[in-house]
Amino acid sequence: MIIEQENRRITKSEEFKSSKHTISDAGAEYMFGLIRDSLYSDKIGSPLREVSINATDAHVEAGIEDTPIKITLPTRFDLSFTCRDFGSGLSTEDMYGLYSTAGESTKRESNRFAGHFGVGKFSPLGYSDSFTVTSFFGGFKSIFNILISEDGIGETVLMHKEQSSESSGLEVTIPVKSSDIWTFHEAAQKLFRFFKVKPIFTNADFELEESGELLVSGDCFKIYKDRSRTTSYAVMGNTGYPIDPESIKWTNEEQNSFLPDVLRIGAVLDFEIGELKVTGSRESLQYNEKTQRTISNKLIKVKEECLKETRKEIANCKSAFEVKCLLNKLRSGNYNYNRFFKFISDDEFHFNENRVKGDYWSTPESVNHQGVGVKEYSVQPATRRSSRNKVKAIRTCYSIAASASKAYVLNDLPKGNPISYVAPLCETDDNFLERKCSSVYVITITNQESWDKFVEENGFDAPLTKMSDLPKMTLRELGYTTSGSGTGSSNSKHTLKVLEFNPDFTGYSSTSSNFFRPTEVDMDEGGVFVKIDRFLVESPSVSVACPRRFQDVVASTCKEMGIDVPAIKAVKTKSIGKFVDNKKWIEIGDWIKKEVTCWLLRSDSAQVAIDRISFDSFRSSFRQPTNLDLLLRVNPIKKGAFEKWKASVIKMQGEGSRSSARAVKALIDSCKVDIELPDSSVDLANGWTALKEAYPMLPLVIGNYSYDSINYNKAVNDYVNLIDGNK
Repeated sequence: MIIEQENRRITKSEEFKSSKHTISDAGAEYMFGLIRDSLYSDKIGSPLREVSINATDAHVEAGIEDTPIKITLPTRFDLSFTCRDFGSGLSTEDMYGLYSTAGESTKRESNRFAGHFGVGKFSPLGYSDSFTVTSFFGGFKSIFNILISEDGIGETVLMHKEQSSESSGLEVTIPVKSSDIWTFHEAAQKLFRFFKVKPIFTNADFELEESGELLVSGDCFKIYKDRSRTTSYAVMGNTGYPIDPESIKWTNEEQNSFLPDVLRIGAVLDFEIGELKVTGSRESLQYNEKTQRTISNKLIKVKEECLKETRKEIANCKSAFEVKCLLNKLRSGNYNYNRFFKFISDDEFHFNENRVKGDYWSTPESVNHQGVGVKEYSVQPATRRSSRNKVKAIRTCYSIAASASKAYVLNDLPKGNPISYVAPLCETDDNFLERKCSSVYVITITNQESWDKFVEENGFDAPLTKMSDLPKMTLRELGYTTSGSGTGSSNSKHTLKVLEFNPDFTGYSSTSSNFFRPTEVDMDEGGVFVKIDRFLVESPSVSVACPRRFQDVVASTCKEMGIDVPAIKAVKTKSIGKFVDNKKWIEIGDWIKKEVTCWLLRSDSAQVAIDRISFDSFRSSFRQPTNLDLLLRVNPIKKGAFEKWKASVIKMQGEGSRSSARAVKALIDSCKVDIELPDSSVDLANGWTALKEAYPMLPLVIGNYSYDSINYNKAVNDYVNLIDGNK
């Protein structure tokens, strides 16, 4: 980033004796102390940001800015943070010169680069006394240790150099304390959500997608409908800087234009590199005159684009109801939302040249139109009398809100129970309207003339659905009652002899019948069947009876393996005979055996899954399975027997194979079918025996350091290097 220099003109009456200010060698210790202890207040977030921004700058310099960097986050078994870029890398001379010199930077001539201070490369020393930089340059891999020496000054030490065919670039590795693992994860999630090109992650347990509904967006901003968002960010050079409205001196005109309010609703504003001034630590903005005016001008542009976008949406509305929904979308929420969108005049909201007032209608009763009742139904929390959430009517309803998330039902069945019709609209998106509603307004008309007058006077045009068009569900089917008398009618599934297993059911109901649905059966078509009794699975080849567990074993695991699960007929005891005797029908266990056997023969990932199963079994054979994880991180100097063994084990571990291996094992463990698995690629047990013969003291070394993960790698490394060096 280009650093703006102030033009200084100094006039002297005569030539005075002068001396330029410098830093002595003795003062270097204190300067490094300032970088370590005082420059960065966020000892974890700042190193992540500085290292990662340097990596993206390397991609910009190499002309590959659309290529993601690679980030490896720490775990209990790998206490390190790693950032790998694929830029040009650095020669040994540049590592000793450019990288080792504080304040030295090649990025001050262009705003294509985010970095410019020349000290961010040392930011990891604020967290740890040392870190490593691996440079892939000119066909060589060079490992450097960056550390604070005994005299308190930074030092770069070349630890190892070897030929390498890996892609050029830098890999920075920071050791992590076990107590800071999740703090690194949280800092990474906070940092990388602003990256235009998202990194490729290893060990990440989070998503970088923005939460909340996108309310309005433009070329340089995004505003989300999320009440929890109160801080706005200025994104510049892949870094999101919090904006403090109180640090900006607003003019009266800006205050009256509600500009400060946009900064209180969690807006994300994009700026070009160099537009804003940042502090030396790059942890926050410098609120000089330029930064303040730049932010103000950006907010004016946001207002203009919001108004333009709103006018476009209003023009596309096909009814006054849709205009009200738009008004509801913009102004519902917290106080700051309401203030910010006040700059859009109420006169802007119109339909057919008629102004649309407000985002709701008052209920007919509240405006003296008797003979029309309105009740709002929504999901209410469980109570002591009920163990589950239920759809209930809200006691008092004074208004009808206009919203695309709500439904409007005309009760043309006055004697029916509305719950039986409207509850599915609130509980699932698999309903008559094909969308899940936040609430349902039920309108009951006993005086048609009063209703017609209300519609005319208030312009009520919300889309109405007749209750008679909605399918009826009994309270028992809804899971609202388990009683067979008084409330609800009998469940029709109890009278049917054949049902269909419903693998898509996502409810958490204790009612087993919810996992099945009515179906029609053509015996000549054939298919897959399973025996059930009292809605529990009774298959001779499947060891699970619970329908939910059956769903996990069959549907989920087969999907993980890429096996399409057909419709499974659930047959009750009295009808099972005709399915067993019909050769066109196959029992679920036989179908699983057939499909898994075919998968093992034809799938490219089958051998990888088998190898992973073998690896998991081998890992479990260790008294402490984590010992194997630690062994696989040992990197001896020579490529001896240990390195060959390690490579074979890592190959068996297989990248991305865990899910398919888990699926295969779950099917085999849960099904009483004899499936012959192919042999694994490597016999890990024999390999381990051979390794212990080559390194006889290895089990003893592992045992002595099994509870000391910090010194474990060093002890095993030293022993392996000692044995390899004597061969």
